[in-house]
Amino acid sequence: EGGIRVPCLMHYPKKIPVGAVSDQLCTAMDFLPTLCNLIDTPKKPTNRIDGRDIGELLAQPQEFRSDYEYFFYYYMDKLEAVRDARWKLHVAKQDEKIFELYDLKNDIGETQNVADQNPEVVARLQAALADCREDLGDSMLEVSGTNRRPVGYCETPTPLTAYNPENPYIMAEYDLADSKVISG
Repeated sequence: EGGIRVPCLMHYPKKIPVGAVSDQLCTAMDFLPTLCNLIDTPKKPTNRIDGRDIGELLAQPQEFRSDYEYFFYYYMDKLEAVRDARWKLHVAKQDEKIFELYDLKNDIGETQNVADQNPEVVARLQAALADCREDLGDSMLEVSGTNRRPVGYCETPTPLTAYNPENPYIMAEYDLADSKVISG
């Protein structure tokens, strides 16, 4: 899960225990509601957001248990995969349909497709994918989704950096051809 399972280091004296470690499932989408809660920002959301407040994870990392039953992977508006605490089912890779199940507990590198050996896991994760499609859509299967929100756009986008051969990088998200998209 390179690029997905990444370390996150935080420092907040008297709020986050020094040296604490957690492997609970959370996402960068959780930063907004968490930080808003930590600074006591009034909660008057005008739009539905996907993140969750994980302040409890920061304060009590050893006791916190993520309430994410499933986490869904999209590429643009195409639903590609779903995972739970242990399993990850891939059903697409960009525009190609695939069918691969990985046991993340025993195969973090996703090297052994175990879909045929785990039909009950596949069925459960496929049901979760179907629910997600109904909710947020999946353009690959031409499902619009009942709660899909419009994509946000910036009328005059300005890159945050410029390519510098002295400090090259592979690609930043805002360098994509559709750099007008700022949220989805």
